[in-house]
Amino acid sequence: ELAFAGDVRVTGFRSTDDALDDDFVNFERLDLRKVRFAMAPDSLSIERVDVRKPYARVSISPDQVLNVAAVFDPEGTAAALAERKAKAAEEASAESASKERKPRARKKEPKKEPAPPPPREVLVETGWPIRIREVRIESGQMNFSDQFIQPNFAADIKDLDGTLTSLSTDPNSSAKVDLKGEVGEFSP
Repeated sequence: ELAFAGDVRVTGFRSTDDALDDDFVNFERLDLRKVRFAMAPDSLSIERVDVRKPYARVSISPDQVLNVAAVFDPEGTAAALAERKAKAAEEASAESASKERKPRARKKEPKKEPAPPPPREVLVETGWPIRIREVRIESGQMNFSDQFIQPNFAADIKDLDGTLTSLSTDPNSSAKVDLKGEVGEFSP
């Protein structure tokens, strides 16, 4: 129904995180090379993405909410947070009820080792098949903070350069990440 083949360039992009009233994602230049987009059948492939001077502010709130998730999926993030809070309240209520019960004499059973947790299923919602052969990052910067852990943690990552190759929505694919940067002023 619709198709596009070509290159795309975006310059001087800046976005603001309204919740933090601060920069969110910025970049000086983004080049998408050899883009092939199609609808019916749906597909997107990009030969190479070059990002010059990207910046991102990534934070985890005291409620364990990742700001990136909250921006791109506010409804899903709010639902997950509500579910997490309801489960925590339920567990706290059950723990409180068990403390109130009087202990009964029971015959002692041998202590069993806890069973290992079942493997987590990773569900990948692919939607569109997407393939990006290579992403090149030049002179990147990221501010990361975690307000959930105690004590809180923050890191300023500078001079981030490198590549990500073979990105895909195919759940059987794997990507290679080769990034180098400095954390703070001194640590590579």
